[in-house]
Amino acid sequence: MTDFQRAVTCLPAPLRDKLMGIPLSVQERIQEIRLRAEQPAVILSHGKEYVSQTVIHRRQLEETLAYLGNYSLYAYEEEIRRGYLSLPGGHRVGIAGRVVVEDGNIRTITAISSLNLRFAHQILGCADEVIPFLWRDGALQSTLIVSP
Repeated sequence: MTDFQRAVTCLPAPLRDKLMGIPLSVQERIQEIRLRAEQPAVILSHGKEYVSQTVIHRRQLEETLAYLGNYSLYAYEEEIRRGYLSLPGGHRVGIAGRVVVEDGNIRTITAISSLNLRFAHQILGCADEVIPFLWRDGALQSTLIVSP
């Protein structure tokens, strides 16, 4: 089973089944899957968005989050406070909903309204143009790298 296939096992069954049925070469190019309550799923691949026929219901979002947290979300409170859960393979699921604030700090996120599954991937050669600017006299310069 590929990293992609392991990651999508957490998704609602109708969407998961469709994604598992697409060719492996297409699966490998998917960068992101956006799930919003009462909206069709959106799949991002190579900078293009594809809207699924599968509508995601709020209950499915809640079930997906519970599954991701091994049905013990309290054990993942810190990650949830940060707005994401980490998955094996370096993938992440962004979480949006109602934020509960206590003493000026985020306590948790409730009433989940969307989940955004981002697949880790490498882009070979993406820094080739900037590498020469990062070095001076054989030493790496103080550098801040920002990317989408």
